[in-house]
Amino acid sequence: MKEFLKKPKDKQREELGEVVYYKIQKILGPKGTNIPQITGMLIDLDVFEVADILKFSEKEDLLREKVKEAQEILENDSDEEKQNKPDPSKQIKENLENFLKKPKEEQENELFDLVYPKLMEKLPEKDKAQGKKITKMLTAFSTHSVQAILDLVDNDEKFSNEIQQALAILNDSSSDDDPDTKPPKKEAK
Repeated sequence: MKEFLKKPKDKQREELGEVVYYKIQKILGPKGTNIPQITGMLIDLDVFEVADILKFSEKEDLLREKVKEAQEILENDSDEEKQNKPDPSKQIKENLENFLKKPKEEQENELFDLVYPKLMEKLPEKDKAQGKKITKMLTAFSTHSVQAILDLVDNDEKFSNEIQQALAILNDSSSDDDPDTKPPKKEAK
C-alpha cells in the first residue's frame, strides 16, 4: 500500500481503475451495464476508501453495496434526463404553423425521425426489418395529414392499430409476389 501511495495520483487512478473494473465486471457479469461509468465513480472516491473497497473477501459486500449505489445514481440520472428531454411531437404541435412552412421533404424527414424510434420499440423482433417501410407508410402525406401523424404518435392504441394494418398490407403484398401462394394458372386448350 505504501508503494501505491507514493505513485502519482493519475497512476494510482489508472491502476485502481483496472482492478475495480475487473471486480465490478465479476459482480455484474461480462454483459453488465455501465461498468466503465461505475468504475469511474468508484475510483473518484477518496483513495483510502477505494483501497478498502478492493480488499478481497471481507470487503466484497462493501464493493457490491457501492456498485449498487452507483447503479441507482446512474438510473436516477437517466430518469431525470428522460423527464427533461423535450417531446418532439409537442414541439412540432406548438410550432405547427412554422413546421408547415418547411419544404415537404423536410417535414417528412422530421416526422420519420419522430415515428421511427417509437415504431421500433413496438414492433416484434420478427418484423423489425420492415420498420422503415412501415414508418414511411405511417408518415406518407398521401394517407395522413401532419396533424393525424402527430395524433397517431400520441395515441398508443391508434399507433399500434396502424402498425398492425401496415404489417397486414406488407404481408399481403409479399404473398402476392410469392409464386407459391398464387393459384396455378389454367392452361389454355
